[in-house]
Amino acid sequence: VEGVVEQLRGCSPALELLQTPPGITGNAVRFRLTGRSHFGIPADVDLSEPPFVIDVDAMNLELARSVNVVQGGIFLGTGIGLDVSTDRAVVALLWAPGAGLAQPGPAFADS
Repeated sequence: VEGVVEQLRGCSPALELLQTPPGITGNAVRFRLTGRSHFGIPADVDLSEPPFVIDVDAMNLELARSVNVVQGGIFLGTGIGLDVSTDRAVVALLWAPGAGLAQPGPAFADS
């Protein structure tokens, strides 16, 4: 898991790691695309408000859908994660350690 987390931290254009909500099981790494670090946007700025007005949840759902279409099946799961700065529930992209090496399992869906 730590190797996946380190790879995600180094990604451009800026993926944010999320916390796993209480009561959720599975070993998926939860993250989302925001672009904050790439564009120098502080964590306390609400991207859904002007001047940005970005639906980050919808953007991440579309990213997962697009990746899965290209991969020909479930490759990148979606679920719920907690924003580290606000503790708010947000759409999370889910990456299971070893994904692509085995069949999708419980780590690809919140339970």
